[in-house]
Parts: sequence; C-alpha cells; structure tokens
Amino acid sequence: MILTRGISTLAKFHEKNALFSMALIPFLAACGGGGSGANQIQSQASTGYEKLHSMNSSSSNIVALFEANASELIKSKASFDHNTQTLTHEVKTKLSDVKVLEGLDYVGSVSFDKNGKRYNGYIGIPTAAADMPKGTFTYQGKANAVIKNESGSGVNDLTDGNATITLKTTGTASLTTVMKFATNANNSIDTIEFKTSAISGSGFSGGTVSTYKDGAAKPIVRSEDQIVSQVQFFGPSAVNVAGQVLATKGGGDNSINATFYAVKD
Repeated sequence: MILTRGISTLAKFHEKNALFSMALIPFLAACGGGGSGANQIQSQASTGYEKLHSMNSSSSNIVALFEANASELIKSKASFDHNTQTLTHEVKTKLSDVKVLEGLDYVGSVSFDKNGKRYNGYIGIPTAAADMPKGTFTYQGKANAVIKNESGSGVNDLTDGNATITLKTTGTASLTTVMKFATNANNSIDTIEFKTSAISGSGFSGGTVSTYKDGAAKPIVRSEDQIVSQVQFFGPSAVNVAGQVLATKGGGDNSINATFYAVKD
C-alpha cells in the first residue's frame, strides 16, 4: 500500500526540518520490511565523534535510515567524505547543500527521488554499542505522521508534532516515544505512542503502536497487526535519536506512517 498524500507530507517534514538538503541517489540495498537483518548493524566503540556538518575527514561509520514510498523501511551502513561531499555504499554519490538544524549535530534528514520512488530518512554517525549510556534518559524533539483510517476521517496529515522519548538501558532495555499533535476535529487522533524493547547495539526495531484522541484510546491498528520500525541513536552517549514507524492493519487499509527525531535533555 502506498500513501501518495503521505509521501508528500513526509517529504515536506524532512525538507522543513532537514539538517541536509541533498540531491542523492539511493545507495541502499533493500533490507526487507521487518528490519531483522538491518537492525543487526553494530558500530564499534569509538574514542570520539565528529559532528556530521563539520567533519573534516572521511568516515566509514555512517548509518542510514530510509522509508521508500511510505511502504518500506531500509537501514544500512555507509561511508561519507565531508571534504568531497561524497557518500559511498555500493556506488559513490555526490551530495549538495549541506545544512544544519540547531540541536542535532550527529544526524541529518534527507529526501530524494529515484526510479519513481520517494525516499525520506536520516543519515548520521551512530552511537557505538559500548557508548550507550546506562540508566533512564529523556529526549525532546519533533514528529510527523500520516494516518489512514478507512472507517473514520480518511487520510490525516499530522504535522509539527512534539516527540518525547524515554530510553531505558538498565535491566530490560526499552524505548517509549510519545508523539503529540494539535487536536483537530477533522483528524482521527492526536497522540501516537510507540513502544519497543527490541534493542540491537544502539538501535531498536519492532514494537507496538497505540493511538489516542482527547485522552481516549482510538485504535487505528492492533498489537497483532504488522508494525515495522527502525530507531537509531547517534553521537557520543546517544545524544541524538531518529526513527521511523510503519504500522498496517491486517486485512484492512488502516495505517500509520510516523517519523521523529530528538535531542537528549
């Protein structure tokens, strides 16, 4: 299922909130919808992290997260040469117009078109697994979502939302992301809660999605429905985070396509 309107909305989100505006050829080999293989990416411990926008050398430790046409998630490793603005995976890709958004030093937002598909996502310097902090931490940032509700108000574009993320790394690791949007009578929901405990290295996948309006539960998808996610922490001590969630109701056309990024408090 491809949400044409959703593709446009998420593209605007990435353009408005971009650290990078890139003319980019997709360099990723598709890793499959569930991300089980993609989320096995393990970065090695590092003694230091260069900020993505001021990197004065090349780095082979880049992680990319993309969703293609709002229907597929892709995660991969790559390398980036800041001096020549070249991103390398299976081919070399020339980048342009690198821009910085205040607060996010180690991850950038990108959008591009290739072979009839619209790609939206993030590239950044991942937190090494050994550098993940111990304890419970909160993050504040932004979120955007496209909701398709066949039995309700059709397609809703939820923009300029606030994301609050809670990361727990002691005991059973867990990640909770609450995305809140302005309440609108025409929209099906105003809150999305995403939870997962499927951690691998400095990233998460899987999870469950709950939706609400005015504090009351308003299910769009169920826990047993298909939920695919990819969340990655970036920079020293996981100071930045970005993620994407696709949830589709089995046997129906309801779906949630959400994306978020945040900075540690």
